Amino acid sequence: MRQADQSPHARRVRLGQRGGGALILLGGITAFVFFWQPWVSCDYEDSSAGCRPGDVEQAGLVIGLAVMLAGLMVAIKAVRTADGDEHTSHTIGR
Repeated sequence: MRQADQSPHARRVRLGQRGGGALILLGGITAFVFFWQPWVSCDYEDSSAGCRPGDVEQAGLVIGLAVMLAGLMVAIKAVRTADGDEHTSHTIGR
């Protein structure tokens, strides 16, 4: 049985990967819900997704997409530093 690397660098990388993945998932679910807006009904459309979104729905969609983007950046940074040297991985361009 292989023992996992327990160095502080490896723990930070795993935390970044898991945290980034969680942010991507959370942002995706939020954006999906606010895009479909299941709580809305309108006279001119059968589906709630066809109704014009209000300010709250637009803000929720933008926030969900921003959280997804932040999670993607965290996950990419964690993956890029996983293979790099522990002391130089925090610098950009190396």
